[in-house]
Amino acid sequence: MPAPSDPSLIRSQDALTALCERLSGSDWFTLDTEFMRERTYYPRLCLIQIATPAQAVAIDPLAGLDLTPLFRLLHDPRRLKVLHAAWQDLEILAQASGTIPQPIFDTQIAAQLLGQGEQIGYGRLVEQALGVTLDKSQARTDWSRRPLRPAQLRYALEDVVHLATLYERQVAALRERNRLDWVLEDCRRLFQSHDLAPDPDALLRRVRGARRLPPREQALARELAVWRETVARREDKPRKWVLSDEAILDLVQALPTRRDELQRLRSLRRPQLAAWGDELLARLQDLRQRAGRLAAEAGPAAHTPLTPEEKERLRALQKAVADRAAALDLPPGALASRRDLERLLRGARDVPLLTGWRWQVAGQALAAQLPAAAD
Repeated sequence: MPAPSDPSLIRSQDALTALCERLSGSDWFTLDTEFMRERTYYPRLCLIQIATPAQAVAIDPLAGLDLTPLFRLLHDPRRLKVLHAAWQDLEILAQASGTIPQPIFDTQIAAQLLGQGEQIGYGRLVEQALGVTLDKSQARTDWSRRPLRPAQLRYALEDVVHLATLYERQVAALRERNRLDWVLEDCRRLFQSHDLAPDPDALLRRVRGARRLPPREQALARELAVWRETVARREDKPRKWVLSDEAILDLVQALPTRRDELQRLRSLRRPQLAAWGDELLARLQDLRQRAGRLAAEAGPAAHTPLTPEEKERLRALQKAVADRAAALDLPPGALASRRDLERLLRGARDVPLLTGWRWQVAGQALAAQLPAAAD
């Protein structure tokens, strides 16, 4: 692998411009990022790695470069961007450029639809598919420090080099099994579902223990989770630094009205009280006033445990999905997750099983087992 002094580490505007000109002649290239996020909400982009079969380079975003030419390439619909477990990289690059890179090909999705494992990690996939064991010595490195060491650069470039080989092999295997369109459909869905605005239901699912709360307290926890996310983004702090999951659960059960009541909650730390205590009290007062309406608007809590009858129907659906997945040499989760099936049982219809290729190979056969759609 090249050393940091070689052209594979791009730290000048001229070198970046020349790279983008070369990449503009490629139909596809692999893409990866290195970042730091331990003390912030937003990730700090520290390195961007790109490879084609002919070259592998790392771009240093901390070198004062104007990345506009690169971002134009990332958003060029004629150039396919190949990533593994693309979600986090998409979030980071969208934050940096203002738009989600597209179109994409996610080798983790492809591996799943080739029966190579559900949500398989990159290192395991490379070892399984290519017989290569990746160096893990730099996994915990500080990517914001400069200069980059040769070992760091080798580690970073190794990812995109193997990704290029994986992509070519996966495309050949997908074409042989007539599943390339499946992967591209799922990658388009990944792009379409990627929303930088907070989703209240998704934020509630992040709160460990919220599923066990009664419907009224779940509705309040949902609002506090949104408040936590808003403050974390505004202050650029990790969300758990604003409020821990335990604190959210304590707050919706106690609903304190005074600062001394807040201080008695062991799940709230002094720095949190100093920074956001007054704002939090005001938010809690608003939630107390709206608690009944919030619970009514939420209806039956999405996270309420299943009834015995629902559990029985869920088991029947899971078996039907597992049987169909086995016939297709797929993990069951590739067709429908447990959460998808729970939502289907409660009348939802905006789930992948009822659209696209999943509907064609499995959804139609399961439709008779589903209840009527929710209003």
